[in-house]
Amino acid sequence: MKCSNCDYINSEKANFCGKCGKKVKNAIVTSDYNKHVKKISFFFFTLVAYIVFLNLVELGNNYFQTLILDSIFAIIVLVFYFVDSKEVNKLFQFKKLKDSLILKILIFTPILAILVSSFVGYVNQNMFNVSDVSYYEFFIDSPSPLLLSIVSIGLFPAIFEEIAFRGILFNELTKITRLKSSIIISAILFTILHFSLISILWIFPLGLLFGYFRARYRTIWYGIIGHFVYNSSIVLIEIYYMS
Repeated sequence: MKCSNCDYINSEKANFCGKCGKKVKNAIVTSDYNKHVKKISFFFFTLVAYIVFLNLVELGNNYFQTLILDSIFAIIVLVFYFVDSKEVNKLFQFKKLKDSLILKILIFTPILAILVSSFVGYVNQNMFNVSDVSYYEFFIDSPSPLLLSIVSIGLFPAIFEEIAFRGILFNELTKITRLKSSIIISAILFTILHFSLISILWIFPLGLLFGYFRARYRTIWYGIIGHFVYNSSIVLIEIYYMS
């Protein structure tokens, strides 16, 4: 379906343009609308159920369990990804990536990680009188603590959370609502999945930023890079303070 406003080629099922947000159909077919809403709900609540299960059974207290749980999350995302892989695959294009934007992400994301880490440390110690939770500690007894912690905390979320929220869910949202709404809703869902009230202060803005990158440049690589650099920076900061 070609957009009359910007000539962007959308899916035949799209109701709003994936580039400019303009409506590309005269009306939303109720059956299609319900189908997309059900798909979004089923995928999101599957992820929520998995996270709730992890919190209830208190798994993931050592590096082996953590890697297994990471793999299960990845499998869940990949199952939904392969159902709609053709549309998600379009978001993995390299040829239009901007070096200047990647450089800005590489510079400013670690700065944000330092600010967030300092803020959380201050709040935990001065307001709640608790020590910071260090996920790096789970990997201290592993064969390669730094590598495995970067893979688990940096690489896995960067790839599979971006596929989930800026890929699968975002694509479905653009079929039933405007582009700006898709950015906001996907950021809200991204924030909810982290189950942390205080982290709303930075996770929601990051979700908006990664969603904007996906909408503006029609790729999830900027989100993957930013997500990886941010999480990996948190790991390195934890190691620095632990040493």
